[in-house]
Amino acid sequence: LLTFLFVLFGLKLLWAYSFPPIKLSYRGFGEVLQVIGVGIILPLVGFFGQGGQIDYVPWKVIIFLLPIQLGMAIATSMPDRPSDTLSLKRTTVVIFGNRNSKYLVVILNFLSLLSIYLLKESLSNVNGVFMYFSPVFIIALLQLFLALSSSLDAGSEHLYYFVLLAILSNVSLILLVTYLAIT
Repeated sequence: LLTFLFVLFGLKLLWAYSFPPIKLSYRGFGEVLQVIGVGIILPLVGFFGQGGQIDYVPWKVIIFLLPIQLGMAIATSMPDRPSDTLSLKRTTVVIFGNRNSKYLVVILNFLSLLSIYLLKESLSNVNGVFMYFSPVFIIALLQLFLALSSSLDAGSEHLYYFVLLAILSNVSLILLVTYLAIT
């Protein structure tokens, strides 16, 4: 029953994002609904659906992953800025522009990376820390480099690489957290 309620709540979030009367994507902060849906509700459905108990949900991990989820939601809306502006959508990118949004994405990614690093209190050794975090950190550094070296205008090749790196950093960090949780 609880899994069904989580799924129903997720559908309500989807409705609130796009459809009247709420249409939050047109009022601003639609990315927050994406983060709640993908960053909280989806893991709850997964953990509760497989484990059958809410006790199995790793709340600390979910909370620390929320910034990178928000960063990915913002980054993936960057290519849509021209059409979102024309359709009067008030996404973060429309409100703050690509320049400020790209820095926000990088900050959010590093915030999650740092949080997860601090969350894992007992890694076996310094080499282990480097081995676990270096691929994700390299992706985040590449994204920072792109943010600093390019305007990331809509339609530009650099923008698509930036978005790809946002997705890769998100997926990589989730895989890293999963790996750390089982070792």
